[in-house]
Amino acid sequence: MSFALGASLLPSRLQAALDPAQAITQYTQDVWSTETGLPQNSILAIAQTPDGYLWLGTEEGLARFDGLRFTVFDKENTPELQSNDIRALLVDHQKNLWIGTNGGGLTLLRDGKFSTFTTRSGLSNDAVLALYEDAKGALWIGTDGGGVTRYANGKFTSYSIKEGLPDEVVFAVCGGPDGSLWIGTHDGLARLKPGHLKSEELTIYSEKDGLRNGDIRAIHADKSGNLWIGTNGGGLSRLVNDRFVNYSTRDGLSSNTVWSISEDRSGGLWIGTGDGGLNRLREGKFTVYNAKQGLPSDQVWTSLEDREGSLWVGTKGGGLVRLKNGIFTTYTTREGLSSDIALPVLQDRDGAIWLGTGGGGLNRIKDGKVAVYTTKDGLPDDSVFSISQDGGGALWVGTRKGLGRFKSGSFSVFKMRNGLPNEVVQSTYTDHRGDLWVGTRGGLSRFNRGGFTTYTGKDGLSNENVLSI
Repeated sequence: MSFALGASLLPSRLQAALDPAQAITQYTQDVWSTETGLPQNSILAIAQTPDGYLWLGTEEGLARFDGLRFTVFDKENTPELQSNDIRALLVDHQKNLWIGTNGGGLTLLRDGKFSTFTTRSGLSNDAVLALYEDAKGALWIGTDGGGVTRYANGKFTSYSIKEGLPDEVVFAVCGGPDGSLWIGTHDGLARLKPGHLKSEELTIYSEKDGLRNGDIRAIHADKSGNLWIGTNGGGLSRLVNDRFVNYSTRDGLSSNTVWSISEDRSGGLWIGTGDGGLNRLREGKFTVYNAKQGLPSDQVWTSLEDREGSLWVGTKGGGLVRLKNGIFTTYTTREGLSSDIALPVLQDRDGAIWLGTGGGGLNRIKDGKVAVYTTKDGLPDDSVFSISQDGGGALWVGTRKGLGRFKSGSFSVFKMRNGLPNEVVQSTYTDHRGDLWVGTRGGLSRFNRGGFTTYTGKDGLSNENVLSI
């Protein structure tokens, strides 16, 4: 089998994670759909094999992506796949790819060859919803109606309600920091102590223990040892010292229906929701990226950080999304600017960026936060054409209706009655002596010692409409 390796997925070296200082809207977004080769636009699972390929589970087959093109495996061209509905993917420590299907059992891709396990092989149910490999290399399989099955040493062992599970629909399986196995079911969360497989070693958690909802859809153990639980209607929960801390829309989460949880290498949590798009939780704060901001769908099934540091997002109906660091960082109204029409830009002595807009006033950007100044704050007009800073640190702002000086948090306004030849101020400049020069539609003026000296055509100026200095 020969492979065409796409440079965008198979880099020569690892790259940094997404810049956590940037807003989600500032990342570069790429989207792939059926128009670009996907077999179907609902991406239910994502995995990356060590050779760099991205593997995607869809409702119409398994897709391998090299960064340029998709190769599709389905029942038609791969008889071992007994269902095209791919619900779970896992790369084990031996670099094999495990494929959980809805109705076709569990398929293994090893050394380029597919083989399938079903109930005839000992699997408890042929609808596979979740996959997890523990520290000893055992594979745990969450099923839709057959509980959880352990595959080790070529043997399947199943655990259901008879063994103490709260429900036999298992959406999530995850290992905890202490080696425990956490099992998320349709009706509660189960913890299996490390090294034990007996029902008396199961601990069951439900609403009475502090969970807001017992319908568990996602579990993730983060790098700091916290266990995160996503529920269908109860939001997000964190287990700390055997107590649950719950997060909902009241805390900034975009939806209480949590379908997936993943973590990037900088420690940020990415939370996929059923109707609220993608959430990032960092330093205790949620930020949201949804369809209104550019995500192709508000339904997010899954997400994965690849070895380049890009985040891949699987949506329901919206295709495959990649978020990555761009060469340019863009600021728009989505990041808090008062207008997308950006005119003059100045960095002041304190490192703050000042931006004049076409109708949105004056914006100040510092430490990722945007402050807006308009006529309500004393600015002469909200159309800003120029910005300068004088020797004393005052900011001079040229507008359509006069010149504003911003000092000590307030504006002073200069118009024709103060000596300006024209109130349309198009350019400003501070010379090496600290004097301010002002270009208007009525000539060039110098502000010195509290007054204006103006130069026009009478003084030899070639044109009195001064655009730049």
